[in-house]
Amino acid sequence: MEIFISWSGERSKLIAEMLKLWLKMVIQSLKLWISSKNLDAGKRWENEIYEKLNSSNMGIICLTKENMNAPWILFETGMLLKGSSTDRIFTFLIDLEVTDITNENPLSSFNHTSANKKEAMFKFVETINKISENKLDISVLKQTFDKNWEDFNSAYKKILEKTKTKSDKDIPKKRNEKEVLNDILDTVRFTKNKITVLETFYKQHHRIMSPPYPIPNEPKLSMVADTSVIMSPPYPIPNEPPSMFPTQITKNKKRKTQKNT
Repeated sequence: MEIFISWSGERSKLIAEMLKLWLKMVIQSLKLWISSKNLDAGKRWENEIYEKLNSSNMGIICLTKENMNAPWILFETGMLLKGSSTDRIFTFLIDLEVTDITNENPLSSFNHTSANKKEAMFKFVETINKISENKLDISVLKQTFDKNWEDFNSAYKKILEKTKTKSDKDIPKKRNEKEVLNDILDTVRFTKNKITVLETFYKQHHRIMSPPYPIPNEPKLSMVADTSVIMSPPYPIPNEPPSMFPTQITKNKKRKTQKNT
């Protein structure tokens, strides 16, 4: 089985060359081809690349932020599709995340592998082993992978550092979960303090503006009104209630006597 490794740009090229050597250490039976190393001297490179694209059974596309839409990458991917199915073409994400390959990108339907994640890399190697003609036993593959992983990871980081671009410097460092939680906690504390200050200001302002006397239109409870309601008799009061004083009765009798005489 022949595997074609596609690249475009300096970072992609260095990673592709390192990946070829590393894969050979993990699965010795693989046949890997890369244009930067395997072109025969004196032969037209276009023709040789076309031949290898047509004869390869598998393709690995080394993607970076700079080349993910490069015409040469898309051309080689299209040529690889003619001789293999989509499950035998892998996008090798160098400084990208899987979420960076949106549905609008022509390469979105392929198998993505994050180069900086050990679990994803083992799954990548395991898939290649399953497709290859001379398969390794899974226990042997795991042992070989673990033995060579640190070499790959170290070389990978050195290449990224060596080929650091302006776009890399502009990308903010990804924060861990603890940093994010601390930011949320600080925001909550700030909001709580702000609410406390506003409440204190409102209370003070309200106390200053409140008048020290009752508002005229505000209804007041009257004890006289209340007792009059309670003490009112349940019958109508006469216009001239009879006098209850004895002196008044005596005067009335005298007047009647005088009239009769």
